[in-house]
Amino acid sequence: MTIALTQEQIREEGYALLGATFAYTQDGALLMAASVSDGSDSGVGNMLWRSEDEGKRWARAGFIEKSFRYDRQGSMVKMGGNAALYADAAAEVILFTGNEMFWEAGCYESTKRKSRLYYRLSFDGGRTFTDKRYVVLPGRTPDAPIPDVVFGRNFALSMASQTLRASDGALLVALQCQMTDEGGGLIEPAGFHFFQSGALRAAWNEERLDYDWDMGDYVRVSPEESTRGVFEPTFARLDGRRVLMVMRASNYKRERDLIGRKFYAVSEDDGRHWSAARPLDYDDGGVMYSSSSVPKLWAHSSGRLYYIGVINARNPEGNGPRAPLCIAEIDRTRCCVIRESVRVIDRAREGAADYTNHGVYEDSRGHIVVYAPFKGALNRYEIEV
Repeated sequence: MTIALTQEQIREEGYALLGATFAYTQDGALLMAASVSDGSDSGVGNMLWRSEDEGKRWARAGFIEKSFRYDRQGSMVKMGGNAALYADAAAEVILFTGNEMFWEAGCYESTKRKSRLYYRLSFDGGRTFTDKRYVVLPGRTPDAPIPDVVFGRNFALSMASQTLRASDGALLVALQCQMTDEGGGLIEPAGFHFFQSGALRAAWNEERLDYDWDMGDYVRVSPEESTRGVFEPTFARLDGRRVLMVMRASNYKRERDLIGRKFYAVSEDDGRHWSAARPLDYDDGGVMYSSSSVPKLWAHSSGRLYYIGVINARNPEGNGPRAPLCIAEIDRTRCCVIRESVRVIDRAREGAADYTNHGVYEDSRGHIVVYAPFKGALNRYEIEV
């Protein structure tokens, strides 16, 4: 395995770039979208780039959308979380999924309780996008659009989804939902969000030129397994109708007695129902330590399945350390990481020790390409596997 680095290939002065996602257009261009911020979780907006040579060079296409203030007190509608691109070749459309979050000035609780999932469509290869269309499942309302979510009580997000086509043709879009107790109060064992994860299913409706949305079960863990639940899921097809979902977790505030790791679940029916969550560990039974950071799966054209994310040598402490960034093969049958396959993509360096919020695609030569944040910019890693 060889890894070629192009350091700080993409930079936007004054901004940090997070959560790159990619889509090939029907005319062979490559699109990249990333979240743009000018401070921690500030959410300036979502920007688009276009490449005609599979990412060797990029041309900035500009903002798809920007956050905006809606009163004189500084309240904002923020394009929160990291949006995502997916090229639906069957429908001849680019699907862009995102999150609209309401930040009411002087009311921190609004950030925990008010958000809406939305999407945009492009029918011209990403040159233009429709207005927002909100995800509302059949029989539900805009204020209670998906199971276990009520606007003003709790929120759901889709974070830089690696959208996946299931065997039945539906698209699986990553979903995390903040959990509540029987009285509707937020469950917060560590004083922060506690999530369950699942997959939104989007089926193309050619008559309406739009998607029909649905979903099945959530996957949950207890606070004794993760103090922030399971969130930021990523998917890969295994065989037939089987789908693997790997999820971020956390040992925040329990670093001394709780393992920081990733969890996984398996669906036998294209993402409708899921097994119980289990730790994602090594093939020899050893613990795969991983800080609370974004996981990515990539099903390579060779048939091999890879985990791309942070792997730590010892038990992490909540979100850190978020290095080294690694790639490792997953045993498709046993759903575990092959220890001997682990390779470091990049290590912590001075001024750069946070390699989460990365994006992945495969080029026409079968190289896996990873874009990871580095000092506010994006590093490009081209991996020949």
